[in-house]
Amino acid sequence: MMWKMKSCPKCNGDLYLDYDEDGMFNHCLQCGYAGNIDPGCLITDKPETDRQPAMASK
Repeated sequence: MMWKMKSCPKCNGDLYLDYDEDGMFNHCLQCGYAGNIDPGCLITDKPETDRQPAMASK
């Protein structure tokens, strides 16, 4: 779970990252605010999968 302390735009409370069938969103612990997450904070890059094994077995 990811927390953003004192980041709620409504009450300045603590937000945590939540999700449901529609996607991910921020949810405030104090007032119940639910809002979209900032798309700039999402990790969209996939790690490289073209790696070779460290030791090849014979």
